[in-house]
Amino acid sequence: MVRTLSLCLASLLLTSCGEQSNERTISETRVASEPMPAVPNATSEMRFGSNPVADQHAHEEARNPLRWTDPEGWTVLPSSPMREVNFLAGDPRAECYVTRLPGEAGGLVANVNRWRKQMGLAPLDEAAVRALDTRTIFGVPATVVELEGTFTGMGGEPQAGTKLIGAMLSFQGMGTLFVKMVGPIDVVDRERARYEAFCDSLHLDTGSGPAPGGDHSEPGHGHGGGFEWSAPTTWQREGPRSMRLVSFTLGSGTECYISVLGGAAGGLEANLNRWRQQLGLAELGAAEIAALPKIEVLGQDSVLFEGYGDFTGMNDSTEKAGMLGIVCDLGTEVLFVKMVGPEGAVRAGREGFIAFCASIRRSL
Repeated sequence: MVRTLSLCLASLLLTSCGEQSNERTISETRVASEPMPAVPNATSEMRFGSNPVADQHAHEEARNPLRWTDPEGWTVLPSSPMREVNFLAGDPRAECYVTRLPGEAGGLVANVNRWRKQMGLAPLDEAAVRALDTRTIFGVPATVVELEGTFTGMGGEPQAGTKLIGAMLSFQGMGTLFVKMVGPIDVVDRERARYEAFCDSLHLDTGSGPAPGGDHSEPGHGHGGGFEWSAPTTWQREGPRSMRLVSFTLGSGTECYISVLGGAAGGLEANLNRWRQQLGLAELGAAEIAALPKIEVLGQDSVLFEGYGDFTGMNDSTEKAGMLGIVCDLGTEVLFVKMVGPEGAVRAGREGFIAFCASIRRSL
């Protein structure tokens, strides 16, 4: 509908200044659209053409490298600086969330005892903390905490009959990750299976394109995660894998990969003995580890691990296997390079592995 308004202003006396204005003619054209009919119970998306909550969730997801599956029956809440993922866990009195902090975030012992203090429980010593159960998140062990008591959060009233279950780990140079569910004991017990499934679903967004450094199948020079390397041309580069900067296959069921974990990542002795345990070998003491050969990686003298035995991993096992590895402590993070496969293939690939490790450098 088009309306034309013509207004003629004549002999207008401006009494405020005592002067008479000249005659003016003002003409304008306006286009007025027909009003939309009212829609009962219309959503924001219907009224304004967008969904503010969905738009916020999409924006948060674009910034957050974590990916997961929302548990059925849980309510998604907006994220916050301290909660990258945030839920009501099937009941308004129970919550589950994920927090990610830089570096070691105070260390495992301090964080376990922080949760125990929140539940009104006495602290554990380091040996007791190290003995806690673990579960796998992002393909690496996460320390599991399960507590019952009187929960006191930040500025909140004490809540008796509360249960806390959680997991914490350092990973991929991205700091320390905490997954925590807290609520009434009966609710947490009821929602436990959904919590476990949520933890299992957590992974990193690797994108739909090639892994950093070029085509997945391109051997030789590559880069990613702030590092560069040169691999033997016979190695075949694989696609993205959780917790790995890059992975290669060498044929004959042998693989080699780089990973980076934040902080001390458990320490040299614990990691070397974990690898020995995977091969069914006895643990080494500090003096024996100090006597192991070293190679220079990123300017650091890094212990060269070499072991042979029957390998048992998280998802597979190999008889008469071999493993090569280095643990390079960079201060704020630790770089690992690991090769595992049949014994003969690993022995044959030893020189290539050492050259690969020596080639690693920081990206400019």
